[in-house]
Amino acid sequence: MAWSTRQLARLAGTTEKAVRYYHEIGLLSEPDREPNGYKRYEVAHLIRLIQIVRLVDLCVPLSQIPAADDVDDDPEASVRALDAELASGIERMQRIRSELAVILHHRVPWDVPQGFAEVVKPLSAADRGVITVVSGMLDADVLGNIKQLVAERDPTDDELDAIPDDASDADIERLAQRMAPIIRDYWRRFPAVADAAAHACVPAPVAQEAIDTAFAQLYRPVQLRVLLLANDILRSPRSRD
Repeated sequence: MAWSTRQLARLAGTTEKAVRYYHEIGLLSEPDREPNGYKRYEVAHLIRLIQIVRLVDLCVPLSQIPAADDVDDDPEASVRALDAELASGIERMQRIRSELAVILHHRVPWDVPQGFAEVVKPLSAADRGVITVVSGMLDADVLGNIKQLVAERDPTDDELDAIPDDASDADIERLAQRMAPIIRDYWRRFPAVADAAAHACVPAPVAQEAIDTAFAQLYRPVQLRVLLLANDILRSPRSRD
């Protein structure tokens, strides 16, 4: 008894396209052909194809399935390696599902950085952009501190968001004066945040440049003036006394 490609695929529970691909990558040997040129598959091909389909069902990558003429000398080791890989994949999927559940619960965009879904909703687009930038380059401890600072949002943060572009110098100074002691308290409680680039997962100068650029491009000039003035107040000799 011999079978055509279509018949073989149907018997093994796969597709003709898959059969041809397995030939192409060397997993399934080519059969003899009839005088009319049609392929003639034998029982050995059917057994091999069913084995391939079984391994694919077990999530074995095609690159790890032995070629048709290879013999796996240590199948137990291969099974254990696959089991470990799948366990790691399941753990990752469970983590992702947990993160998606938090995102759905808080109704925030699903591209929010990991761990920030609970706190980003009140933030401005500029704040979210900066958090996205730093989330890709700072270590987990600093990000945890930043998350806590965001959760403790102060009324002056809302004032900074709302300050008009034509704010007077006096208004800018008043807001900076009010923000300075709040920022000082943040620095005292979370010193790593004041020097975040030193805790980066990339070279510190690269991280600092990226953070500075994010601030410069995401915040409005008037907001930057407030922040820079607050920083100057904090670093002045009188402020340190």
